[in-house]
Amino acid sequence: MKIMRPLLMTIALIAVLFAGLGARTAAAQGQCGPNVTHIVQQGENLFRISLNYGTHYSVVAAYNGIYDPTRIYPGQRLVMVCASGGPVNYGTNTTTNTQPTTTVLQPPPPGQPVDVPVIPPVVDCSRFRVTSPRDGFTYGTQTFYWDGAPGATSYRVLVYSYDVNPGSLVAVSEVSGLETSTSLPMGVGYVGPGFRFSYTVQALVADSVVCSTPLLTMYREVPPDAPAPAPTLAP
Repeated sequence: MKIMRPLLMTIALIAVLFAGLGARTAAAQGQCGPNVTHIVQQGENLFRISLNYGTHYSVVAAYNGIYDPTRIYPGQRLVMVCASGGPVNYGTNTTTNTQPTTTVLQPPPPGQPVDVPVIPPVVDCSRFRVTSPRDGFTYGTQTFYWDGAPGATSYRVLVYSYDVNPGSLVAVSEVSGLETSTSLPMGVGYVGPGFRFSYTVQALVADSVVCSTPLLTMYREVPPDAPAPAPTLAP
């Protein structure tokens, strides 16, 4: 009996700890969203931050323009979007872009004192817009075109599902340098089933998103019919 009592108390304590952990996990899973932000603290990493908010680090990285998820720095503001929900407002096909010229502050290079001011690059977002596609996606390989943002160092195309798991990220294309086009396969085997998809183009400086085109939602082309079976010849 003397042995059983401490054992039962230990089991009860473990049960309480797991219950508390489950409650905290459930609460954390309800915290992500397009209006939820997190300020990175010293010693934090993107994987653990995303886990605490109940989302996935790859989705947070893509939305915040982080090319390398291992590179975040104290004081950086992250939008904690949900992995299963859209980081943007769907159902609108706004084509105007009123984003002004943008400056981007980067963390100081390794070895440089943090109190040394970093000169931000200037990016002109005023003419940044998608030019194609604008009236529908092809079922095969789709080429995306846009007018560039002078000063940007790279671009990113993000494709989201609209009908199946609305808002889920289904394809990403990173475009380095000054290229203003890229191609992505749009078949079921690549971006999944569904009739409608949405996409946006981001302009980046280093790992920071400085311009984003309005989300454009369109129908995907109906897949081609399977070839008819060859006729069977009578014996």
